[in-house]
Amino acid sequence: MKVSLIDLDKNNYQKVMSLELEYGQEQFVASNAESIAESKFNQYCRPRVIIFGKEIVGFAMYERCVNEGKPNEYNLYRMMIDKDYQNKGIGSIAMKLLLDEMKEYTDCHKISVCYDETSQRHSKFYQRFGFY
Repeated sequence: MKVSLIDLDKNNYQKVMSLELEYGQEQFVASNAESIAESKFNQYCRPRVIIFGKEIVGFAMYERCVNEGKPNEYNLYRMMIDKDYQNKGIGSIAMKLLLDEMKEYTDCHKISVCYDETSQRHSKFYQRFGFY
């Protein structure tokens, strides 16, 4: 299963905005359009497009927490996989890729994730990677 991450750009942002979540999941993550807009006004955001094979199937965004006074901390606070590609292991592979990418920054001493803890699905997912 070939999963990769690429930069968000003018050639893929519309496809990213058209990705959909399963019914009821919208309450747990901001829309991709909102996240893309935010990335244009926060220089420390890193929007990433999740690719499965050659298809755009998801979106993630993390930031270096400079604005919060924590320049050595990175926070993953957006991650979604399109409803048609969920439960196939793509999110787990993408999460590993995102963590590896953040760890490559020499100033990264801590990684955190932001998610709604009332979602058992999200809690279980992130706990598998050591986040509680």
